[in-house]
Amino acid sequence: MKLSLENLKRGMKWWQQSSGWPPDYLNHEYYRIYQDRGGGLTEQWLTLTVDRLAKWSATRSSKPGNTKAKFLVLLKAKLPNLRTEYQRILNLSKDEPSINTVSWQDIDTLYRMMADTKNGSPVFASKLGHFMFPNVFIVMDNRATGVMTYDYYWQGIVNEWRLFADKTIAINLLKTEIGKQTSQTSHDYYPYETKIMELCQVGDKWKTN
Repeated sequence: MKLSLENLKRGMKWWQQSSGWPPDYLNHEYYRIYQDRGGGLTEQWLTLTVDRLAKWSATRSSKPGNTKAKFLVLLKAKLPNLRTEYQRILNLSKDEPSINTVSWQDIDTLYRMMADTKNGSPVFASKLGHFMFPNVFIVMDNRATGVMTYDYYWQGIVNEWRLFADKTIAINLLKTEIGKQTSQTSHDYYPYETKIMELCQVGDKWKTN
């Protein structure tokens, strides 16, 4: 089982001491992500999102030519289809879509559309999906979480979450830690579930270090 309070605490410690990422577990970034997405998947949203993908190390590659400009062109061509899938997933939920309201079958088409943009990369697709639906797509990162087959990983860890007895304790633990790191209140749609899954995966990966 990847989901445990021990793995969560270990993942949070790694985040604070080794990641170099903002100590508020990206709470401030989610304000921007939701603000950028406020008008839907516009061309302005896409430009901001490709910038964010680069900052989150999702566009880099050992292959030459993987530039922001290239991914902007590729995603702009897919934007009408991305919008269609985005709206369809929005319509499945009364509120912000989350792992509690969608299944893998609901997001499979969108995931594959995103992954195909960069040779099937789960890192690229998970981060792009996270910028659309932070509470649905779990971030995968080469250094932090390691890379796995995403559909298998997503379904497995979401099923673990449904069985996880310490959900409330884990959410309160992360919420408290965010509060210690910022004077800004947690965003109303802060993705506690997917962030806990990510942090537990980090903790599991780095438990021997």
